[in-house]
Amino acid sequence: MLSIRIAQLLSGLSFLRGRLNQSLQNGPRAAEHYDAALMHDPLNYGAIEMLGTFHLLTPSQETQLVARIVQRCKSLSIPGGDVIGALYTTQLSKFITTPDLSAAFAALESHGLRDDLDVRASYAESLFYRHALRDALTHTSWYALHPLFR
Repeated sequence: MLSIRIAQLLSGLSFLRGRLNQSLQNGPRAAEHYDAALMHDPLNYGAIEMLGTFHLLTPSQETQLVARIVQRCKSLSIPGGDVIGALYTTQLSKFITTPDLSAAFAALESHGLRDDLDVRASYAESLFYRHALRDALTHTSWYALHPLFR
């Protein structure tokens, strides 16, 4: 229990170092710290969000990072490492059409996350970046019809 808290603390400190370097316009160094945060705690969603939002990694670096996170989840006995990897793939790989991205969305749907807002928004964003604007609009029109958003 104590080692988990220490890992979360180290992850948080690495995340803050990443934010600091990002505000200093040092993207490569920020990416290193976000990477370290994820190696300490693979569930640190803020680090993935920063890497994806500010496009700090190349597509090959994104693929390698997700593979390392899935492996880290297995070594820490965190259940659902494959789902975490699929979710992180959808958050990072938005500019390219790859079998990995399609497989990630299919894996999330098979785990009952088809209607999750983050997953749907990420899918629509990936369609937008690939200039499939009509598909993105069709995909997001679900939100306008959903009772939660009326």
